[in-house]
Amino acid sequence: MSKRLKQAGVVAAIVVAWQLAVMSGVWSEFVLPSPHSVYITFLAMLQNGTLIEHIIISTQRVFIGFVISFVIAFTLGMLAGLRPQATYYYDHLLEFLRHVPPLSLIPLLILWFGIGEPSRIIIIVLTMEL
Repeated sequence: MSKRLKQAGVVAAIVVAWQLAVMSGVWSEFVLPSPHSVYITFLAMLQNGTLIEHIIISTQRVFIGFVISFVIAFTLGMLAGLRPQATYYYDHLLEFLRHVPPLSLIPLLILWFGIGEPSRIIIIVLTMEL
């Protein structure tokens, strides 16, 4: 059997097990929607344009986060290259942030910046930066 056919078989088995788990009542449709419900919702969102709208908004967030992250990293990298002694002032903060998982900062960022775009973009910056 080819590698691709085996991979497709594994995916198909997962989808079938997922559908059977929902149909048998192991998981509620509210907690884990069936593959059929997901497909129907996908088609509905594709037809009314909300899927494309959400994809565009998410892509914009990632792009903005990447640009901010690039500017910070480039600036600190140039500073470290031109004046190595300057790393004394910011290296400790970067080392501290490197060991803090960005997703664990979500509650704190929501408290500081609210549920809007700033907290979402900051999470993207933190995941790209470190």
